[in-house]
Amino acid sequence: MAESPTYGRYAEIPYDKMTPEQQEGYRALLEARGRLPGPNKIYVHNPKLAKVIGPFRQHFRKGYSLSERAHALLFVGPRRVVFTRSQLPVGTVKWNGRIDGKPVRPGSYVLRLGAQDPAGNVSTPKRAGVVRVRYVELARHVIQAKAGTRFGVRVSADRRVHWRLGVRRGTAAPGLLVLRAPARPGTYTLGVTVPGYADGADLIVSRR
Repeated sequence: MAESPTYGRYAEIPYDKMTPEQQEGYRALLEARGRLPGPNKIYVHNPKLAKVIGPFRQHFRKGYSLSERAHALLFVGPRRVVFTRSQLPVGTVKWNGRIDGKPVRPGSYVLRLGAQDPAGNVSTPKRAGVVRVRYVELARHVIQAKAGTRFGVRVSADRRVHWRLGVRRGTAAPGLLVLRAPARPGTYTLGVTVPGYADGADLIVSRR
């Protein structure tokens, strides 16, 4: 079976030819991702799947030390996301990447740490760090390789990923993903996924 430059048996659908349900899924993906690499465009074939493609739930941990007993507070922008039940002067706060139970959009977030004493007085929050909420992510989204030769691209994820290139597929640990380019010149889609999330790159294969 010849390798195909499409992603599996599906082809992309132009926006003006999508059904209303597909357009809704497409807009939901675009709003969440800001960009739609190959595999995400393919998910428009399944509007329900398109709507659930969202950011990873990240966990941010930060130790703190207070001068007296108080509740520790953690803010993401103006929103308080952590209020510790205990009033220990030393401890750790953790944020799971959600606000009001919903995953935040992908991007960078500034976190600030504050405290509330037993009398209800709240300190001025101080910057605690910056976290990046991401999907499974390829370091490059355009890759060039010679036909039949090996190429590599770095994959960032919090678990093993499933990859697909033409009719070939497999799994790999996060890090440097090394594959062999198809034997025929052309443009192919390299897709990487973890449950519910995906990223992709265009692989441009030229003659040796």
